[in-house]
Amino acid sequence: MKRILFFAWLMLSCSSILQGQAFTGGIAGGITGNQIDGDSYFGYHKMGFTAGGYVQTRLEGNWQFQMEIAYIMKGAANAPSPDNSSFYKVRLQYVEVPVMADWYIGKKLFPEAGVSFGYLFDARQDLTGTGYGPADFKKTEFSMKAGLNYQFTDLIRGNLRFSYSIIPVRNHPGDQTYLLNRGEYNNTLSFSVYYRLK
Repeated sequence: MKRILFFAWLMLSCSSILQGQAFTGGIAGGITGNQIDGDSYFGYHKMGFTAGGYVQTRLEGNWQFQMEIAYIMKGAANAPSPDNSSFYKVRLQYVEVPVMADWYIGKKLFPEAGVSFGYLFDARQDLTGTGYGPADFKKTEFSMKAGLNYQFTDLIRGNLRFSYSIIPVRNHPGDQTYLLNRGEYNNTLSFSVYYRLK
């Protein structure tokens, strides 16, 4: 919790400093739906949340550049069924730095695309239902991101975003590979609300 509060304070400070320049900034928060591709389980069954801050600047034409720093929860969970009663939960906590380019196609609607660097500061898994224990995941993640924004007001916009790891976040057992499947990959959908500070 101390780490989360520290990063929130850091982004608020950066946003305030950059307000006086050619940048605007603000805060953001939302929910995530997660799965890990390559672990033999399917579906966005692991819910989480994300929170952080951002700075942005308008470029020539209809383009906008945005950089963020955020805490985000990822992972995976099995949804038991009559055909599969195994227990499986993975909880991953990252600090991410996405770099995004937005393209305004109207006054309120604009798609986005970009890349992100993430640092994993906590990884836990529960395979028996008796509690979380340490999990062996790579400390860094590089991901590609794509999304869609809708400007509700001058200060508030909604964001729907898809994120997928470019390189595996964990190797398969025994370092096995299957054609293009080199390991396990984070697969995340998120919905966030961005608030621009005046």
